[in-house]
Amino acid sequence: MSELRVRLAGALPEIQDGDDLPRMLARAAAEGGVVPGDVLVVAHKVVSKAEGRVVNLAHVNPSPAAQQLAVETGKEPAVCELILRESRHIVARREGTLICETHHGFVCATRRSIAPILRAVPLFCCHATPMLRRNGFSERLRSRPEGMSES
Repeated sequence: MSELRVRLAGALPEIQDGDDLPRMLARAAAEGGVVPGDVLVVAHKVVSKAEGRVVNLAHVNPSPAAQQLAVETGKEPAVCELILRESRHIVARREGTLICETHHGFVCATRRSIAPILRAVPLFCCHATPMLRRNGFSERLRSRPEGMSES
């Protein structure tokens, strides 16, 4: 019989730019009882924060292309600037929805404009290391943090 159980690994502190995320995740996973063969799911927000890929819209200066895209889509100009920066190209657009290919080759959809209250909230861009493979992320996660036992 197959089963799927979902549980939280150990707690993480607030993640900051430059944090050693693989080490932190390995420690939290060990404390949470994660064993070899378990699947560890990590939200892209955490990886983006560790890589410094957090953007405050108030600090984004929209280009003329972003301003034009904002007129065409009804999105905030700063959001359009981020979409253009993070995209290889726009695959399709329709009624305020954009389908874009990222620089990583992912195809993503963005819907209508974000609420004005979100202008003050940081946005988390797609992390620079897709699939967490660059810089040995997976290998570092598999190794045990210093001072941790095998049990």
